[in-house]
Amino acid sequence: MNESKARFWDALSTPSGQQDKQNAVSESLATPKKFYRAADGTLTWSYNVNNTDQTASGIVPSEFSTYDPMGPADQARTYKSSKPNVIQNENLVLTQAPEYNTSVTVSALLSSARYARYASLYPDNEQFQALSNQEVSATFTVAGEKGEQAPEQNPDPSQLVSVTVSVVGLDKDGKPQHWAPTQTIEVRKGSTADQVTYQYLRSNGLTYDAAGGYLSSITSPTQSLTLATAQVDGAYKWWQFFVNGQLSDKMANNVTLDKKTQLLPGSMVVRIALFQLLKTSW
Repeated sequence: MNESKARFWDALSTPSGQQDKQNAVSESLATPKKFYRAADGTLTWSYNVNNTDQTASGIVPSEFSTYDPMGPADQARTYKSSKPNVIQNENLVLTQAPEYNTSVTVSALLSSARYARYASLYPDNEQFQALSNQEVSATFTVAGEKGEQAPEQNPDPSQLVSVTVSVVGLDKDGKPQHWAPTQTIEVRKGSTADQVTYQYLRSNGLTYDAAGGYLSSITSPTQSLTLATAQVDGAYKWWQFFVNGQLSDKMANNVTLDKKTQLLPGSMVVRIALFQLLKTSW
């Protein structure tokens, strides 16, 4: 499941050759029907629904609870776009190039084709719950005809929120270490934590790989070290996301920065924490 989440952007973008164009998408995206293990053990995916039953196991997109079979044709069933006027729901077709560069998030719910049905039968079983209706998303920028829009001048202070961000990695000896100074950033209310996080990483010279709210790796140039999602002896390591000192139960792109999430008046703390080994299963 975690590897499928980490490769979500790759699966969306591979057919159009836009894997490395997350900041300048100019073509339609694809809709994978199943993630599964190839014969050599690597993760692969299929875009053809007729091929998805070739393997009994795997990860498949689930229907959103808001989907109405009798509803409008442009609603999202398994793939949802935050800007359907730019990237359509469900088929992820690029309708038109926007006037300015536009951030779009495509989201889905992933479930195990074999084990998801047990989630409703055993609601207290964490392993089964982790294999059913898991949120995943990819945030990208659709290239606009006029490029980047000029920043707003003199924004209304009442529409801003102050966010404190830090990133804790490991040094070469495996000890916790801040990879960048803790910083406080003013952003517009309604911004999402992933936007602020990636801005913070870039401004501190840290490179990263991410798909929407899932951060799969960060590289520290001062340490010459990359920490990335990895499987070790049946367990996974990945970057963890904390809000106000608590491990977030949401992906970063689903955490909205406003007064409801403030730690103190006018401030909020987002922390990207060091790796932790967590047992998981396919």
